[in-house]
Amino acid sequence: MIEKFLDEDVSKKLGLNQDYAKIRQKICERCPIYSSSHGGLCNSNLWINPENDDISFEERDGFIQGCGCILRFKWNNSTAKCIAGKW
Repeated sequence: MIEKFLDEDVSKKLGLNQDYAKIRQKICERCPIYSSSHGGLCNSNLWINPENDDISFEERDGFIQGCGCILRFKWNNSTAKCIAGKW
């Protein structure tokens, strides 16, 4: 595979390093607004306080709404970000 010919930094930028994808997946799976449906979703029906992981079913100050993304696509994208700043 081409990955073995590239240095680690370039591989990450191209999304070829799977280690960070696995780390992201584990972080998401522990998040209280994670849903395992569709291979993993960030539940857009919930809000999370990124400071303490409290959740709410309605908008509140200091809370961020789940993005609704199918996360398996974001885990492998080196430029993708967690809406709650977890990665």
